[in-house]
Amino acid sequence: MHNAASNKANTNYQYRINQMDMALTQFGFMGISLVRSEMMGVHNVSDLEWKGFIHLWRVVGYVLGIDERFNICRESVTHTKKICELLIQRVFLHHMRKTSQEFDAMSKALLNGMWAMNPILQHDVFILYLHMVLENSKDYKKPRPNLQPLGTWGTMKLRVIIFVVWALQFTLIRLFYMYLQIFGLWLMRKFPFIAYYKYGKCVAHVSVE
Repeated sequence: MHNAASNKANTNYQYRINQMDMALTQFGFMGISLVRSEMMGVHNVSDLEWKGFIHLWRVVGYVLGIDERFNICRESVTHTKKICELLIQRVFLHHMRKTSQEFDAMSKALLNGMWAMNPILQHDVFILYLHMVLENSKDYKKPRPNLQPLGTWGTMKLRVIIFVVWALQFTLIRLFYMYLQIFGLWLMRKFPFIAYYKYGKCVAHVSVE
């Protein structure tokens, strides 16, 4: 899959998917949850559970073609966390503080599309929370030069997100949230009324099978 995508990118744009691209993508799937677990709603995880989680993504990285030198998942949980933290400080924070037009367009398209499934998603709210996660800071009032201040409605949505990820440490909340997600997926298949409103009924149903 990656090889086919890389060949097509090389044909069209003279750019191939390289080891760095795949390692940073690997981080996107597991790194944030590992080093910012509580801000992602992951609570009370033992070292043994983290070790199993890291091993899974180490194998996935290997299968997808990441060279052992560039695979950010290591034998040690501590070592893996240090690598992830370095990537945040040296790569992700740097680029998030000075985003490109392409990033803004892509992130807006992604979040606006997902809004039909989860109306709490709002581009400027999500981007601010991503900054908070990367900075490991819960201070949403902190001035950030590249971001516009949230309005009242956006601030309320952000507070809901902060509350939900905190509340996920409780079993009953996690169960409720799990069934809410299952219901949301069912609703998207059978009666996506928010998509009806935004895109029109004739194009709201999309087959994902």
